[in-house]
Amino acid sequence: MKRIIGALTILLLAVPAMAGITVECSQVDDTNVVELSYTMDGGDANLPRAFAIDVSITVPNANNVAPYDLSDDFYVAPGSYNYNPGTGAVNWGNPIVSADANGFTIEMGSLWATNDPCHTGAPASSGVLLRFTVDNGCDVTLEENAARAGVDSNGVVMENTALSYPAGYVTLVGCAVVTDCFRVGWVDSVGHTVTQAEYDRWVGLGKPCCWCYDCHPKGDTDGGCTVNPDDVTEAAAGWMNYANGYCADTDYGGTVNPDDITAFADGWINGCPGGCTAVPPEPDGCDPDANS
Repeated sequence: MKRIIGALTILLLAVPAMAGITVECSQVDDTNVVELSYTMDGGDANLPRAFAIDVSITVPNANNVAPYDLSDDFYVAPGSYNYNPGTGAVNWGNPIVSADANGFTIEMGSLWATNDPCHTGAPASSGVLLRFTVDNGCDVTLEENAARAGVDSNGVVMENTALSYPAGYVTLVGCAVVTDCFRVGWVDSVGHTVTQAEYDRWVGLGKPCCWCYDCHPKGDTDGGCTVNPDDVTEAAAGWMNYANGYCADTDYGGTVNPDDITAFADGWINGCPGGCTAVPPEPDGCDPDANS
């Protein structure tokens, strides 16, 4: 019995714990930058060797999807790698394949050894593979490229090829990129958090830029960080006919009401909230002519 227990202990020590790896994209803060990263689950001692993933992007308008900041750990592109034995020249290949406005394919592999003068260490168990920038809000999906990584890989080839990795070991997670200046969850200058109903109302109005201005909750209708006579005129137009004056709707409620007029009065007397800065006439994702 002791021998059996001892043998099982040696076997357990020899086989790395298996949990899984996740490859996912995420929007970087509130920018137009998307980050593609990988993470080994906690306790999993295995490491990725290569990635072959199709990155697809919905394109409501033209998108700039040229990847950059590619990971130095995964610098080999097996499909286009080339070595010239005569000259000793090495071309590590192009890790980005078929890039256009609809997305691209990555093939990124690691090649390291303790006696390699340039790549002596294994890749980290988690890290950023690349970044790319989009011009507009979109959905990003990740799918395996079976032709490059193998039909059972789900887009990731693991370094320990002696192991058999179960189905579901690799998880690919897409993301939504929101570039609208007015969006669900955005906290405005007076501390109000935008709701889904308010965002839907903004979209229905044609995405007016005025709702994105820093000082809009205090009555700034033109983005100048002041409440001036022009703003008061807008407030009057909104009070009389909301359809032609919704930039005066300081609380995004769908009408210009006494609360909005109170906000205007406060902005006129006390100015805008601290930190307000004049904004461009066309913040991202809005229509400057929506209230004309």
